[in-house]
Amino acid sequence: MNHPWRHNKRSFNGKTELKSPPQLLEGSTVFDILQEVDNSFGKKQKRSKNGISNWKKWSIFFDLPYWKSNMFRHNLDVMHIEKNIGYSIIGTLLDILGKTKDHAAARFDLKDMEKKISGYKAHDAHFMLHYLLQVPIKSILPDHVAIALVRLCSFFHRICQKVISLDEVVNLEAEIAETLCQLERIFAPSLFDIMVHLPIHLANKVTLGGPVQYRWMYPVEQYMCTLKSYVRNRSRPEGSITEGYLANECINFCTRYLHEDVQTRFNRIPRNNDECVSDEDVPRWAKGLVRGPNQVAKRFSGYIINGYRFHTRHRDVRRKTQNSGVTLEALTPSFASVKYKNPIEAKVAYYGRIVDMFELDYYGQFKVVLFKCEWYTVAKDNFGLSYVYFNKKCYQEEPFMLASQVNQCFYVKDPYVRDKHYVMKTIPRDLFRVSDDLESDSPIIYAREPCAPPFTLRPSPFTFAFVTLRH
Repeated sequence: MNHPWRHNKRSFNGKTELKSPPQLLEGSTVFDILQEVDNSFGKKQKRSKNGISNWKKWSIFFDLPYWKSNMFRHNLDVMHIEKNIGYSIIGTLLDILGKTKDHAAARFDLKDMEKKISGYKAHDAHFMLHYLLQVPIKSILPDHVAIALVRLCSFFHRICQKVISLDEVVNLEAEIAETLCQLERIFAPSLFDIMVHLPIHLANKVTLGGPVQYRWMYPVEQYMCTLKSYVRNRSRPEGSITEGYLANECINFCTRYLHEDVQTRFNRIPRNNDECVSDEDVPRWAKGLVRGPNQVAKRFSGYIINGYRFHTRHRDVRRKTQNSGVTLEALTPSFASVKYKNPIEAKVAYYGRIVDMFELDYYGQFKVVLFKCEWYTVAKDNFGLSYVYFNKKCYQEEPFMLASQVNQCFYVKDPYVRDKHYVMKTIPRDLFRVSDDLESDSPIIYAREPCAPPFTLRPSPFTFAFVTLRH
């Protein structure tokens, strides 16, 4: 109520705003209001003039005995909200004054550009809002515009995390209201349709329904794509889908009775699985450690561990994807200032790229995988984004690190500064870690992402060659 923008008439609609947020209606209250609604079809019902009731129809869900006690009666799909907001923002930014193609010879180019933008997928908008959009806008837009858009992108990135606490949800709910007010001071009113308003409610939906990964439409859309792939006769799509579904169910049923050595979809190793069954005698590791590693080691150009697929920098040059970026958080002693002589330990993030990979074999007792990396000096800009320069290396005397300690990241090149790349952290898609706090009945955490390997994993290497190591 004490926010200075409430009294800022010039930047908004010319009026002061001293009202409190509208109170959320409980199911029982909505049920009582709907008792007076005549549930007749057609345009016969009119909205109430007293402003109490905004409904003209009786929802059939209220026939369920528990529906009026259900707090989570509506689910907002984050996938389509991201897509529509991303499309609106990108379409608005392409029409910036001075950047618009307004001459007759360029109309065909503008038409082709609009076709490319309108045909993008929902996951494209998800990726642009989370990672890519914030990099170019801070270089081409004024700071007050870039800050508002970066905050909006950060909101969607944080609201879609697998790890989220109730304290963070409360902060996001307050932050998105201020972010939308910032956008109202910048963009035209035509941008603010119902889709731009819906992020106000996303934080509350997380409180009621949990993380968005279990409630958005990506699994449904993926399964719809699978059903559409069954269509062979376009004149009879329903019949084709039915036949394909039944054939798939029959094959799945028969595969359950095959011998366990036959590879099926039920026993096939996942794409990025790095687990390995080992019958080694663990207590003998000390003996192998004293003996030292074998002089013949394995060298890899690719490796799977911690749910990530890693490649060397040389191998990434021939590919369109990035898999050589690594990040590591370690406790590092540092001094607060020159006056203080007592170092303070704090977590520091290091970023680099993999140059080489080795596996040391301690004569069958155990194996250790090492990544040889190039580390870069990291800094943050005014928007809180971390970036590195590939030509500014550091810690060259300590290039090796254990493969089990790393996480993956990728780098987005700055379009205006050479060798400047922004750091984007990634999360394993199918790797989850349940928090230990859940066992102590802690109500503030739903899940926790892996900051370190949740359990000991044995990697599954591929594409290796033998290298001789000399002492």
